[in-house]
Amino acid sequence: MTPGNASEQGAVLIIEHPEGGRRVAAHVFDIEGGIAFLDSGWTDPLVTSHVLHLVEADFSEFELGWGATRADGEDIFIERHPGKPPQEGSRDAARRAIVEEFPVKFR
Repeated sequence: MTPGNASEQGAVLIIEHPEGGRRVAAHVFDIEGGIAFLDSGWTDPLVTSHVLHLVEADFSEFELGWGATRADGEDIFIERHPGKPPQEGSRDAARRAIVEEFPVKFR
């Protein structure tokens, strides 16, 4: 299973990112060369932070989730978390938002 598959099935995914710290992902998508994700809260019209993210790395699955090391040597972890999914907005709207922000190819 991939992070995008898990997200599509409703799993709660927590992404530990070197620059952004722990983030609860509203939606995660598998793209060529990595993942793209939107933070929980991305549909809030008052949000002022950057909520769309692109991570270029090859993720490997392990017992609690996935891990990868970026080209710059920084590690990124994605863990499955029990609980209610934070999936705000539709996956179609999330996909459109990513395409508007990044030149990606979805897998």
